Amino acid sequence: MTSTCKECGQPLPADPVQAEANRIVEWARDNGVPLIRGDRLRFEDAARYLDRSPGTLRNWLAAGVPLPVVSVNRRHYLPVREFAQYIVEEMP
Repeated sequence: MTSTCKECGQPLPADPVQAEANRIVEWARDNGVPLIRGDRLRFEDAARYLDRSPGTLRNWLAAGVPLPVVSVNRRHYLPVREFAQYIVEEMP
């Protein structure tokens, strides 16, 4: 038996990582945040989603926190699915 959303009645995914990825995509859509190449958040937007500053995320990277970062031309992006997995499995 699948559970349903209490607000809209849509079925919820059984996978918590997919559920978090869906929340990230919905948050991006609601806040006018573009998803780069369809599935990547800009570093600054990922920080905003976590209610942190981009500097905090940079400090985490420098300290060895395993954020799933993809760098292109010195710009950092986080793929939504991997970012959701990090949130579900690694964040306290």
